[in-house]
Amino acid sequence: MSFIDVACCAAYCGTCPALVDGACRGCRLGYDVGARDIENARCRIKVCCIKRLRMGGTCADCPDCLTCDILQEWYSKTGYKYGRYRQSFEFIRDHGYGPFLEAAQSWKGAYGKLPMTFNEEAPEGTDMNASKINREWHLSHKMPKNPTLEQRLQWHQEHAKNCPCRPITGKIAEEMKKRGMPIPKYQA
Repeated sequence: MSFIDVACCAAYCGTCPALVDGACRGCRLGYDVGARDIENARCRIKVCCIKRLRMGGTCADCPDCLTCDILQEWYSKTGYKYGRYRQSFEFIRDHGYGPFLEAAQSWKGAYGKLPMTFNEEAPEGTDMNASKINREWHLSHKMPKNPTLEQRLQWHQEHAKNCPCRPITGKIAEEMKKRGMPIPKYQA
């Protein structure tokens, strides 16, 4: 069970029967060692994710994920599984890969039950239509294609000052700590 088993769209391939049976090779397997060519991939999500983030992330790590037309089209499809993939995506953004992989251990397929926030009711008085995303900021501050680590660090620092959609976590937070950079608190 590892990060390599998390699909770009946040499906979990590690317990997916199609991958286990060999009917599917998953999102990531083979691209890192040159056994597969991303230019031949049919999945638009996978192509975008691997080209932008290389093998170092999923769509949950992309700074443009909240305004990405490809991703939003995928999650807006009808069908139970698409809603579950979106829940996994949001869970990863909120809690990281460790808790996600821990939850996925018991799954029988590409999605399953997630702990914590997803089955809880919103507190009384919560406006479920209120967005915590600064859409204007996201639309006017796109991450460049194939960003350098420096560009990613700078983007995330500005993002934390201008948008309350998520805190800085994961690899970006680790790199900031390593460099002695302060990790800005996001506007909750």
